[in-house]
Amino acid sequence: MILYFKLHRTPFYFLSFMKLKLFLKVSFILLIIGIFASSSIPAQLIYSTNNQFSADVSVYVTDNQFSADLLVFKCDSQFSATKNKGLWYFTDNQFSADKVIYFTDNQFSADLIIYFTENQFSAGWKENSKIHLMY
Repeated sequence: MILYFKLHRTPFYFLSFMKLKLFLKVSFILLIIGIFASSSIPAQLIYSTNNQFSADVSVYVTDNQFSADLLVFKCDSQFSATKNKGLWYFTDNQFSADKVIYFTDNQFSADLIIYFTENQFSAGWKENSKIHLMY
């Protein structure tokens, strides 16, 4: 009787082990896909143009961070920049850019007033009503 019970019980343990093994494989594959998908999210790439009419947003750079709508940190690589958080990477290719901006000399003709900060952690929006300009 004991032998009969063990023989019939063994395949179920084997199946549960196989299910666990399959679950771990699928979980690992999904984890790898998630890592690659999150690292391939495009950064906020900015292209600066000399033509005001071809720009998406006209930007004025201020010397005072308290009068700025957005504090911007210039990133060294496009992978360290993030979407609409004030971390910008300037690209040389207009077609790969998320936003095309024009730097204006007049504060009142600008859509957005920015201040370039030296600290990456202080970058971000000060005026949330203009956040839609960079989406």
